[in-house]
Amino acid sequence: MEEINLRDIVNILKKRFWIIALTVSVLVVFSILLSIFILKTEYKSTTTLIINEVKNYKDNEDFIGIVTNEQLIRTLKEIMKSSLIIGKVRDNLNLEDSLIKIDNQTVVSIIQNTGVMKIEVKNKDPIISRDIANEIAEVFIEYVHNNSETLRVKIINEAQIPKTPNTPNLKLNIAIGILVGLIIGVLLIYCLEYFDDTLKKSKDIEQKVQLPVIGKIPKLPPGNSENIDTSVDESFRLLRTYILTLTKNGIRSILVTSADPLEGKSTIVSNIAISMAQNGQKVLLIDCNMRKPSIHKLFNISKYKGLSNELKDYTSSYIKFTQSTKVENLYIMSGGSICLNPSEALGSDFMKRLLIEAENDYDIVLLDSPPIGVVADAAVLATITDGTILVCAYKETKIDNLKDCKIILDKLNTNILGVILNKHN
Repeated sequence: MEEINLRDIVNILKKRFWIIALTVSVLVVFSILLSIFILKTEYKSTTTLIINEVKNYKDNEDFIGIVTNEQLIRTLKEIMKSSLIIGKVRDNLNLEDSLIKIDNQTVVSIIQNTGVMKIEVKNKDPIISRDIANEIAEVFIEYVHNNSETLRVKIINEAQIPKTPNTPNLKLNIAIGILVGLIIGVLLIYCLEYFDDTLKKSKDIEQKVQLPVIGKIPKLPPGNSENIDTSVDESFRLLRTYILTLTKNGIRSILVTSADPLEGKSTIVSNIAISMAQNGQKVLLIDCNMRKPSIHKLFNISKYKGLSNELKDYTSSYIKFTQSTKVENLYIMSGGSICLNPSEALGSDFMKRLLIEAENDYDIVLLDSPPIGVVADAAVLATITDGTILVCAYKETKIDNLKDCKIILDKLNTNILGVILNKHN
């Protein structure tokens, strides 16, 4: 997995915080329902005993000390849980529960090196839990006193009727639900990020696809903002500067394409054209997406006077099929009417001749094409233009798809100028 820093982690958690909120909410609701409707209510009562060792001189007993012999105390613990003691307790209290059930409800624990034993009894009835705990103590004391001259057992804390249930612990269960929800939420976010192979930053393009990022266009949220407009304008000005540098090096025609649909390439190439025209360059923008043309919609011009018509009738000058726009120095050749075989038309000698003439008449010729990963049109155009720019979308374009585009263009020995990262956060 790629190296990730603290800022990336914080941004990921902020972006996907709704997942954590959802998992925590679900687990908290589940914990509440589990506590109220499913888990059985039980009360716990505790009786505490202490075991002393004495010397018996007939009617007089001298205290020697607290019994701390672990082996002896473990033996006494087993006696306390035996059917002999439990059976007598059941009879004394007239209980209907089996010996096994009473035994399972009872826990005897030893506090090391103290001679203290605790009897804990859980029962759905708080009074019964108290009675069993105290009765076990009484029966056990009687048994020890009747069978040992040197051991004496005393109750130091008698069980009381518990006021609140021991289980379910609603607060604890809610806390556990929150903790588990947080863990599950974070794990889900980790899995989503781990298996998300879309482009998240320019380094993904430079390191994994080995192509330069020549521009980053911010994502536009709903609504208008002067700050947002300024940042977008600045992004296109930087992009324009880069392309102007290319034109000085002999680049006159540039294909703008993408790996997949809906990545914003038509909007990008249109804005590049506008920016360059506003800078004084004479620009021709050709809509080579004859399958699904869209440039005419962006500039509110006619669709039916364009590239496909020119390629059908090359006896006329291509200028006849260009249209001026409201932007000075910017001319458009729309996609034209329906073309039955766009790939063949775009690879024809007519198209090559059109480009040569346009390059002589304009400072820069920009071509918008279908995605290279969808049809062959873009690959054909890439072989007859001076360079290709790939547009990809932040968090939308898959890295493997962009790699595939590069492989196709490299096999055709085309000039890849770089990548524009659109909808950048």
